[in-house]
Amino acid sequence: MRPVLLFFVLVLFLECQLPVFKDTCTAGEAGNDTVFITIGTGPVTGVYYPTGRAICSRVNSPRLLCSVERTTGSIYNLKAVEAGVIEFGISQSDHLSSAFLGQGGFRTPLSKLRKVADLFQETLCVVVRRDSAIRDIFAIRGKRVSTGVEGSGGHASARMLLRLLGWGKGGVREVDSVSNAKALSMLCKGELDAVIFVSAHPYAPLSEASTQCMLRLLDIGRDVSSKFLSKGSPYTEATIPAGTYKGIDRPVRTISVWATMVASSEVSEETVYQVTRAMFEAGQKSPFLPSQSQASVYRTIRHDDTGGVPFHKGALRYYTERGFLKPGLSGRLLLKPD
Repeated sequence: MRPVLLFFVLVLFLECQLPVFKDTCTAGEAGNDTVFITIGTGPVTGVYYPTGRAICSRVNSPRLLCSVERTTGSIYNLKAVEAGVIEFGISQSDHLSSAFLGQGGFRTPLSKLRKVADLFQETLCVVVRRDSAIRDIFAIRGKRVSTGVEGSGGHASARMLLRLLGWGKGGVREVDSVSNAKALSMLCKGELDAVIFVSAHPYAPLSEASTQCMLRLLDIGRDVSSKFLSKGSPYTEATIPAGTYKGIDRPVRTISVWATMVASSEVSEETVYQVTRAMFEAGQKSPFLPSQSQASVYRTIRHDDTGGVPFHKGALRYYTERGFLKPGLSGRLLLKPD
């Protein structure tokens, strides 16, 4: 048993010895009705890890105990969910689609993957120092560029960007062994020329780096973004607003994907239903999780926009009950701003 889950078991046992908890713990005292789940997230300094913690804080109950696993990110999470190492994971939607279909870096389809919810949008970022001679995306060729840690979704997206630029990974002096937080620190020290990553905003490591040195975010450019935005692509155009980070005084045009909660098809319908409901309806607030008020503005998109990845039956049950989907309809639920 994982150490974190063992801790939860001990806490549950001690709670069940107190009279105030007796009624809620009776069915689970023997452990037969207690369900343990783990959510694969990402580095502690990223967005996925605190999102996973927020989900667990909403989900945890005497009969459903949730723990968060720190990982390298999307690619690891998808493979771990498929293998049954973890029950849930957070992934970029583009890599989820590739994994399910057995495309890109996935040699065989990961057929057990199921969508639970689209959580928030993430954008592709290319960051350089303000005093750098690099003014556009093509000027990073031959430079020292961090592409993130292998196994992360950002690393795979950075590699894809380099391919679309026509260079492949040999087009830059790639550094693929350091976290985004460390890479941004190295950028400020002049040890790197550019950092490529994918994240929601505000992104704490970028906020911190922007206070240490003056930075510039590069536009992806129409020619490159159009290659990302081919028919059926999971990418959409996006803009990072001016003022999001210190010294970034103009809007930055780029592309975005969704951060998506996934589960294994082998996780029970009831467990996924309870997790989905808790994510939407529990009281604790999180900037990266949906709420009841936001749920009212969900809409249905054609199935061919989903990358072919079906929803888990438990998630579909919740969305159908709430009226987000008509019975029998399979589509993608996207959160639209009010």
